[in-house]
Amino acid sequence: MLARTMPETIKFPFISRRIAVILVLVVGFPILLLAIARLLSTDLPKAEVMEVARAVLEEHVRRNPPNGTWQMTATRVTDQDKLEMDVDVADYDKAKFIMSRTGRIRHSYMKLACPELEADVYRQLPKNETVWIQLHYNGEPIVSGACPLAKSLF
Repeated sequence: MLARTMPETIKFPFISRRIAVILVLVVGFPILLLAIARLLSTDLPKAEVMEVARAVLEEHVRRNPPNGTWQMTATRVTDQDKLEMDVDVADYDKAKFIMSRTGRIRHSYMKLACPELEADVYRQLPKNETVWIQLHYNGEPIVSGACPLAKSLF
């Protein structure tokens, strides 16, 4: 009879012990740190998260005015925890032109006041939250609505 012999240990010739240790350190250690940080972090109430997003929005708009020439007049977090921004169309002719259009076209002009989808403010907002714009001219409302949803970190 032929006697079968089983190897005492199974060896993987293509993975050395050094490579295995490096893989654990490079991949496993950061994952472990993220898991610990997530467990130790305290979740902020939604109102506080929205206030942080409001501050980030204000800073973004200072550096990047809506549609290039429009002016942000106010930002606020409502009682329903919505982030709103008032935007004034500074040019009379442009404002009258927008007001003469249908609701759908006015809404598309309103979206020109939205921060671009890569803006930091969207990363600060909770999932399924966005910036709400109230477009007006000289205090007269033109249109209001929500900016498109962007990907969130939460």
